[in-house]
Amino acid sequence: MEKPFDAYKGDLPFIFVCYSHAEKDVVYPELAWLNEAGVKIWYDEGIRPGHEWTEELALSIENASHFLFFASPKSVDSKYCRDEVYFAIENEKPILTVHLEPTELTRGLKLSLGKTQAMMKYDMDESVYRDRLLGYLSQSEISERIAGVASTPPIEQNSIAVLPFANLSSDPENEYFSDGVTEEIMAVLVRTKSVPVIARTSSFQFKDTKEDIVDIGKKLGVTHILEGSVRRAGNAVRINAQLVDSRTRMDLWSDRYDGTLDDIFALQDSVAAAVVDNVQKHLELDSSPAVTEKARGTSVEAYDLFLRAESLKQEYTPETIEEALVYYEQSQALDPAFPDAFIGAAFAHYWQQVTIIAAETPKEAFGHMRSAIEHALTIEPENPRALFIEGYLVAAQQKRWKQGFAMMERALEMSPQDSEMLTIMGMILDSTRQPNSGEYLERAYRLDPLSIAAIYYAIHLFTHARQPDAEKILLPLLVNNQNNYFVSLWVGFTFLLQDKFDIADRHLENSREFLREENNPLRIAAFWRARLEGDEQAAARIGQDLLERARKERVPFILAPWSPADIVEIFDLLCEWDDIVLVGQLFQERPEPFTHEQWESLRERMNMAELLDTTVGGMFRVRDDDEKAELLQKQIEVTRDTLEAITGTYRGAYDLVFSIRDETLWLKCSIYGMEGPLVATEDNHYELVVEAIGFEFDFDDHNVPLGCRLFQGTVTREFTRVE
Repeated sequence: MEKPFDAYKGDLPFIFVCYSHAEKDVVYPELAWLNEAGVKIWYDEGIRPGHEWTEELALSIENASHFLFFASPKSVDSKYCRDEVYFAIENEKPILTVHLEPTELTRGLKLSLGKTQAMMKYDMDESVYRDRLLGYLSQSEISERIAGVASTPPIEQNSIAVLPFANLSSDPENEYFSDGVTEEIMAVLVRTKSVPVIARTSSFQFKDTKEDIVDIGKKLGVTHILEGSVRRAGNAVRINAQLVDSRTRMDLWSDRYDGTLDDIFALQDSVAAAVVDNVQKHLELDSSPAVTEKARGTSVEAYDLFLRAESLKQEYTPETIEEALVYYEQSQALDPAFPDAFIGAAFAHYWQQVTIIAAETPKEAFGHMRSAIEHALTIEPENPRALFIEGYLVAAQQKRWKQGFAMMERALEMSPQDSEMLTIMGMILDSTRQPNSGEYLERAYRLDPLSIAAIYYAIHLFTHARQPDAEKILLPLLVNNQNNYFVSLWVGFTFLLQDKFDIADRHLENSREFLREENNPLRIAAFWRARLEGDEQAAARIGQDLLERARKERVPFILAPWSPADIVEIFDLLCEWDDIVLVGQLFQERPEPFTHEQWESLRERMNMAELLDTTVGGMFRVRDDDEKAELLQKQIEVTRDTLEAITGTYRGAYDLVFSIRDETLWLKCSIYGMEGPLVATEDNHYELVVEAIGFEFDFDDHNVPLGCRLFQGTVTREFTRVE
């Protein structure tokens, strides 16, 4: 077998692969799929042994971040392979041994590799083996392989993650109780607004983990970790808490709290208050404002049911959310004065109607959400999560965009670290083309880097032509969330649309295992797989099946492969669903065969006049006369050839069309009703005269434009030239 690719010789992290040349037909396919997955690899491509080879080999081992040894009787018997292993150990390189077949190591290798990690490929399912091998590589510094940058969020100074408190009780059912203690401490910390707190979804990834505290801190992007334990024996409860500097492993504070289940809520409050006080002291923070009293019920059993529901909801499958709703309802019945059970149910219904789950239509979900939130607000009128859902319904259901956005923003001002609210806010702003959607999604990702917040931020980056950044964020999810339907499905879609079929198939298959039967998102994935592979007959068959299904059940509109003609065919049904993603169709000129009456009816239904006013007001700023005069003074001369080269259509979040009018470069963007002349202010940089917007064009070696960037304040958007 010919070598699959050239050995990596760049400056980014790479792995050194040690193998027997006699088994290249077995090893080369392994290297090929690792390389396709983005792993940078140095391997001996068959250079004849000699002085130069020895020097190059030694240098490559010294510079490698990791050492991968493919073990077999032949490689173990090879003096060259053994020397490479010993040299890697001498240089303290992390070593992973993959046994291609049952192999007895030599005494020297047994002694040297005894404390390193190993995988028995011959005894593993292929997909499991690949996932675990990628997992090992991505959990280490080699995770920088994608886009050549770290895949972890940037570490914020004076930030904290609360790890799940260990359940030391003999009864595993008490797991929900210890999780509840963790959640309450986390909630009180968040409400102080004095320190960034990583959200539950990400911090609970490390439940029962033996992982080093420094590595956890890096993955979560925090400087401090709060950990502890809960022991429950009968009616007695003991809670231990400990604050650790995740950069140095230094214990900063610890304490113990005793109480009984008779006053468990008071005990949680006292523990949380003490933790907050000590966190502020050790992080040298200003005293936080008084923590707002939070309404809660009185039933411990109702609280336990609520925690079970929250845990199930965060698995994000149609079935687990449906099961979570049963627990929410049981909690509500036991304690109607417990607002969180109603609010949790409202959020669960929200997720049931999102595109990728599609278990409810938006119209169905809106009714459930409205009923639950109205009850919660009678108990706790200033609960930010309840107010947020109320604002969402004003925007998405009533199409009163400005008021709804303002209500959601107020809720986030009250609770700025709620990653779930930030994610939903970013999603609705994305779907309605608001320019600041990325800001909310990025904030959510920083607070919850190992959750679906990361998925939606990656999708946002991907659709804004920032594919390397999106892949960087997806990398940890490939490892830490492999048992999550939602994550597996979105990761599968993302790699599918990049023609990386092997990676996509594994994750789509993983998501399929969580379902009792094929669902519509997976059918859509099958359509795109067929289309991208050129099987138009299969694509047409699947597409027609989806259209037929859409007449009697919800099919995710935003992912579905329908033409405008198909949309018109089920137009009334889409409107009946009240699907907000229809808004995206209205940021463009009327496509055929939509009639004028249908188009205007849809625009009126979605209240596009107000939405466009909201969007344009937030996106573009008109230049005053002084700014225009100053801009024109800075203009430089460019040739007509350059102007003609730039003209054409550029596609990103929307379309930009550049043309020449009266020897001047002219921009038209019909989505925002924006057009006007541009002037050249520097090499490849142009600015729109009437609006405070700049454009920078990228060219290839033959002076052919590849794309451009739009600059508006802090907003940068990428566009690719399509014609």
